[in-house]
Amino acid sequence: MKRILIIALLTLVAASLALGHTENEQAGHHSTAERQERAARQWQEGSPQSTGLILQADEGERMVRRWGLPMTIKVDPRNGGSQHLVVGTEDLPPGKVIPVHKHPHADEVVLLLQGTGVATLGAQRRAVTPGALLFIPQGEWVGMENTGQETIRVVFIFSARGFDTYLRATSVPEGQQVTPLSPRELAEIRQKFQPYITFKEE
Repeated sequence: MKRILIIALLTLVAASLALGHTENEQAGHHSTAERQERAARQWQEGSPQSTGLILQADEGERMVRRWGLPMTIKVDPRNGGSQHLVVGTEDLPPGKVIPVHKHPHADEVVLLLQGTGVATLGAQRRAVTPGALLFIPQGEWVGMENTGQETIRVVFIFSARGFDTYLRATSVPEGQQVTPLSPRELAEIRQKFQPYITFKEE
């Protein structure tokens, strides 16, 4: 009889311990989930906003060059607060040319998103198609011709700021009247911004 009572008592204790362990686990799961939810809520409500940018294709500082072509500055000190990079997009219609030039202050990467053309890089001349990438070391000559039937769109990335100031000097915000630069105005701007861009014909 004693043995039966002891076995029954041990079984009851074991069952109670197992039940308590299960409840503690469930409570632990609930408290972990609650803690995670509370932390997410606090991050959304109380943390500083991210200083980075997520931009769609048509977003950024949209501008029109004073010779009529669209251009968008995506990242620079004014857009996103970068202290190093200048990133943007530029369109080049069929038959148009980006004259051969160099950037004395920074390396540049150009990625062709659409269109076909011919790129000049130093002594090289090659046909380029969508997906082509040009790495232009600091001080190297570069240019591009649109030889295809559709507008070329490129992404440009500079390793140092400065070129953004030239872009704004030769552009107006989208929607404003575009007044072409006179030869004298263009010469003065190019002279002023020679630390950031120099054209081969000059």
